[in-house]
Amino acid sequence: MLAPALPAGVLLVVWTAVGWAVGLALNHVAYQIPSDLSPISAPRCPACHARIPILRLVQRRCERCGAPLEYDRIEWITAVCFLLLGVHVGQTALLLVYSFYTAVLVLTAIMDMRHRYIYSLVSYPSIAAAMVLSPTVGGLDIATTGAGVATALAIFVAFYVGGRLAYPGREPVGKGDIELAAMIGAMTGFPRVVSALFLGSFVNGFVIALLLLTGRRRRMDFVPYGPGLCLGAYAALFMSP
Repeated sequence: MLAPALPAGVLLVVWTAVGWAVGLALNHVAYQIPSDLSPISAPRCPACHARIPILRLVQRRCERCGAPLEYDRIEWITAVCFLLLGVHVGQTALLLVYSFYTAVLVLTAIMDMRHRYIYSLVSYPSIAAAMVLSPTVGGLDIATTGAGVATALAIFVAFYVGGRLAYPGREPVGKGDIELAAMIGAMTGFPRVVSALFLGSFVNGFVIALLLLTGRRRRMDFVPYGPGLCLGAYAALFMSP
């Protein structure tokens, strides 16, 4: 148990606030990393180099020069995700582990959605951390965690090879998606990884079908798989190991 123990209502308020603060930090990291900038330096407008305020509403243009900004606002999404985790697992060490996993998943999803890229700078350390956390305080054992990684890799390597054969010269499934699948496998273990990848693939398929039907994408256009897979992984955290 986390100490000191808090009443359930207080815990949820506190953990929602923690999620909101973590989301503010994720906004910053998601903006800096794709631009090869230090995550600890201040985010700045690419046009006039004015500092981007940490606390903003939905304004997506620079307050000084009016240039459009690719600075996403995900603090409220993160706050809701932390709130739901607090309801699900309560004041336990598992809450810390699942919240860490959630922060990584949110960061990965927003960067892939914006930049269509899974960053090894995020995925590799997260895989290593999950391989330690899941068997120790994540409710899994080493064999279950390793099986989750192996299963995810087998599925997505097969997808990768099949995609390259079906679409020569293209990568329908990127190497970054394989890294993400391994990360999800380490976070969820076996057999939850199967549910996570199934749900993520279902979400991606639904979104792709909707984009095709509405004419916003054509059949050969690229659609990032990361956000759907991250959503499936987050949902799997609410399933029994």
